[in-house]
Amino acid sequence: MIVSVHNNHLVAWDKNNGDLLINDGYSLYDLGGNNTLKEKLLMVGDTLDAYIINPDGSLKYSIDVPFASFGITGFENKLFLSQGKTIHGALTKGKIRAFEALNGDSLWIFETDKGGFIRTSPIVEDGVVYAGTYLGNPSRVFALDAETGDMIWERPGFSTFQMITNENRIYVNTQGSLQAIEKSNGEIAWSVIFESSGTANMVYLEGYVYHSDHGRLFVIDGETGELVHEEPSPGGFFWHVAASSDKIFAQTSRQLIAYQPWHLRN
Repeated sequence: MIVSVHNNHLVAWDKNNGDLLINDGYSLYDLGGNNTLKEKLLMVGDTLDAYIINPDGSLKYSIDVPFASFGITGFENKLFLSQGKTIHGALTKGKIRAFEALNGDSLWIFETDKGGFIRTSPIVEDGVVYAGTYLGNPSRVFALDAETGDMIWERPGFSTFQMITNENRIYVNTQGSLQAIEKSNGEIAWSVIFESSGTANMVYLEGYVYHSDHGRLFVIDGETGELVHEEPSPGGFFWHVAASSDKIFAQTSRQLIAYQPWHLRN
């Protein structure tokens, strides 16, 4: 199934033949961080809510809570919702909420006044929730116990615009830099500063991070932070980057390009 939010509504197609499967009137957030869990669709509403939707498009249940919701992630038998709210110009607060996946019952709430969790969905791995704030003073990245919501560590100093992980590290796009953070303790392993803003997404594949400032595609060694290659756009901005096991895909304003990954080059 291919799922999209189009004009604030849920649309889904059969990925084998393109047949329309779902075209329902849920009121969704166009930029929400949506996910799946055990064939259920986890969708962020356009105000305070989130929807858990069955594969046929019917509603299993909804979650309606204070604060604006921006991303939702499922892991094992839990759901994790990221939220943020600007109180005034100098104060944005954030919440990570955990729910029972079966029925939406609340389990715990983590709160911070160091920015809102408004750009990325929480990442949950091996019983740990990783999430970063935006518009904080200063913003920071948190590691939380997935069972209790207790903070394991925090890393201040930059806003999280995007976040991905590998086995040992978290990679944070701050728009002006790429930060590599150790999962174990929150220490910064390396930083790469960009000359221009990078708002295209990034991917990790076989030891390398692929990231763009729209005009160039950067290939960065995930262990050392070394910039090993820059690939200029053949025309138009780079807007989206994706990966399969043997290809890197880049979508520009005009075309879709498949590149050979760096680890397969001689």
